Amino acid sequence: MAAVLVFAALPTRGALEATVGDRQSTVTLVAHFAEFIVLGMLVLAAARRDRGAREALTRAVAVGVAVALGTELLQAALPWRSFEVRDLVLDLLGLAVGLALVSRRGAGARAARGRRG
Repeated sequence: MAAVLVFAALPTRGALEATVGDRQSTVTLVAHFAEFIVLGMLVLAAARRDRGAREALTRAVAVGVAVALGTELLQAALPWRSFEVRDLVLDLLGLAVGLALVSRRGAGARAARGRRG
């Protein structure tokens, strides 16, 4: 989460223009999606350590939504960044994919244990 917040606060426009030029928008959108896939996976995996599957998923969704909305609100307050609904939507889509990947992996592991047991 710290990495997401740091990147959200940095003035990245100049660095992106220098490195990816005209593809800046595409790179930014892919980055939003990818970072929230990873965030969703990590938060859900951590929440599952000491909670049931449903409670862990609920907490992971709450944390992910709070981070997504929080980063956009942070950017709205910074003169070199801006609040973008498109970014928020991609963050939430990435979060959903990350949560689904971990949930699916967990369901597969439980099914395998059931077949063995």
